Amino acid sequence: MINRILDRARAEMFDLKLHKSSFHKGFNDGVHTVMKIVREEADKVGWIPVERELPKDSRDVWVTIRTTSGDCYTTDSFYDVNLEIWRVGKLAEVIAWQPKQIPPAPYQKGE
Repeated sequence: MINRILDRARAEMFDLKLHKSSFHKGFNDGVHTVMKIVREEADKVGWIPVERELPKDSRDVWVTIRTTSGDCYTTDSFYDVNLEIWRVGKLAEVIAWQPKQIPPAPYQKGE
């Protein structure tokens, strides 16, 4: 995945013509371009609702949790496959997860 991101970043940054009169503006344009590409590539992995599948091994993952007040948040967590538990607060329910790569876009039901 990282090679695909770098290839896209090189191509799009070349198009920005970073040799503009203002190095600072060119640098900022390049950083924003790379951030956009990384987010798009990570979103291709997608959220996995816990009703459909759980991690197959114990590991750190990104999760979307729903609190008892109904608010949803994205955070990192650890799933323990032996105990079949998420390491999140007692006042939260994990509703979806995805492999930990970069901070993902929030989960939207129906993905």
